[in-house]
Amino acid sequence: MYSVEFRDLTRSSVLYLSTLITAGGFLNIINRAELHVEMWFSLIFATATLFVVSQIRSTSRHMMSSLHLLMAIMVFNISVQVVHGIDYQLMCVLPFYLIWIGLLPTLVVVVGCLAATSLTVALAPENPLIPENVMLAISAGIVVHFAKEQLRQQMQLASSDPLTGALNRRYLKTQLEAMRAEFVRTNRISSLVLMDVDGLKAINDGFGHSAGDSALKSLAKIIRDRVSGSDSLFRIGGDEFALILADAKTNDVLIVSNDIRQLRKGAFIDR
Repeated sequence: MYSVEFRDLTRSSVLYLSTLITAGGFLNIINRAELHVEMWFSLIFATATLFVVSQIRSTSRHMMSSLHLLMAIMVFNISVQVVHGIDYQLMCVLPFYLIWIGLLPTLVVVVGCLAATSLTVALAPENPLIPENVMLAISAGIVVHFAKEQLRQQMQLASSDPLTGALNRRYLKTQLEAMRAEFVRTNRISSLVLMDVDGLKAINDGFGHSAGDSALKSLAKIIRDRVSGSDSLFRIGGDEFALILADAKTNDVLIVSNDIRQLRKGAFIDR
């Protein structure tokens, strides 16, 4: 689930970039003496798509998929221009692929890039590939890939509890905001469950903090094993946990809560 800030930033970047590319495409056609119907058609289609996508709010559930569609159409539009002899336009696809690397698995983007570029080069009247530009594109892709992975690791460290592996209190606040925005645009209902470990202080005092840590980790594992992958577990205090159950109504919450309570009792009795 993308944050509101990330969605806004991605939307603005793609729309501004697409606007510049489209405007440059019209200038290329105007400056050329011959008329190419395919170039005009692809540009008009890209402009119409750009206008429609610009009307979609960042809070819409269709926003990210519409941005992917817009970028694909922009890449196609650029490829049409390259096929009609505007070789230098080929490098204009690079920003879109870099954005895709940030959003999608890198291997998927690389395969798609190679397929689209190979087809464009094969159809172009002259080879538009310049070795220096190829090296620049590869270097930029590598940088963005490792930056994405580093950011993902940093976000994981910043948003999780090192003891239990659950998400932390700060990340819970951002998720609650995202849930509210999701409910406003889709009426999708999620539920919040609060729970704690009874007698954690007594466990720490009687058996040591390592026993208390084991109790916390055991509870976190029990909860993760019981809930689905779409649910989220948070540690919000010393012995306090919060659980977001996606698409869960009152009856579902009661069933899950009772199951966790019984599993927790069984686990502690076995100990």
